Amino acid sequence: MLGNQNNIDKLILYLKSNCFPVQQIYRILPNKNQCFYHVLEDLEIPQNRIDFYTNSLQQGQYLLVINSTESQIKQVQAILEFLNMVDWEIYYTPRAYQVNSSNFDDFTLFDDSTYSMMLN
Repeated sequence: MLGNQNNIDKLILYLKSNCFPVQQIYRILPNKNQCFYHVLEDLEIPQNRIDFYTNSLQQGQYLLVINSTESQIKQVQAILEFLNMVDWEIYYTPRAYQVNSSNFDDFTLFDDSTYSMMLN
């Protein structure tokens, strides 16, 4: 999801209250984390979407990236619908387990998760 800090924080709060593993949630701050471009490339996110996310971050938007399993994605979808957040995308990537969050905030190595969700 791309949005302001309040929307992103609200979503994270709901995810935490529903016992979603917070180590799988990455908040990308505007004009920070410039290396995230390469992480999205590694996840095989389409180039036009990487450009869109980059431009949105440069304009002050926040981006939330969630790396999770298919069943967890369904949990996130239910929360998004409850919060009336409608603009988001899901990307399947077999390489999600290779990505760590050192380019975001904290270092976390993913297990064999098969789904990566990009909220925009």
